[in-house]
Amino acid sequence: NLYAAPTAASYFHSKDLVRPAVVSPDAAGVARAKLFCEGLTFAHDTPSLAVCFSIGESLNLVGDVTDCDCIIVDDLVDSGRTLCNAANHLKDMGAMRIFGFCTHALFSSQSTAAELIEQSALDELLIANTVQLPPGTRERTRKIRMCSVGKLLADSIKAIQSGTSVSGLFSTNLGAAVS
Repeated sequence: NLYAAPTAASYFHSKDLVRPAVVSPDAAGVARAKLFCEGLTFAHDTPSLAVCFSIGESLNLVGDVTDCDCIIVDDLVDSGRTLCNAANHLKDMGAMRIFGFCTHALFSSQSTAAELIEQSALDELLIANTVQLPPGTRERTRKIRMCSVGKLLADSIKAIQSGTSVSGLFSTNLGAAVS
């Protein structure tokens, strides 16, 4: 498996984040968020890590996001509910700006996912171009940005063919064009 996070690093660096916090939207994604946090280094700030989790019907937060710019990291977004609920909860807990990043934007519930994202506290959702967006998605929300994993795939193939380390790709900035 290739992890698309290196393609997002330069994008989030360009956002001039204040007190950055990387957030997992659920307990299952903590390891993914931790890896993303470790790979997202800033000269002036070390990102903190927070986790949203639900107990019954209520959302809880481990970590402090007060006056922080947050990045919610998930592997996929389908209906958008988990992501949007986490974003709304972070805003209620004092977060300033809230970004999302996911590798696979499935939006199989496309009739509601785009609307949920548009109405949520998310400022932007950065997605990798691993799955084609359903038709009309960008018309229903202005918050989606897409980054290409093409360079990551090309560099991975070159590394495999030449017998060099693929893991070395994840210590570099593979910034990609964002649309």
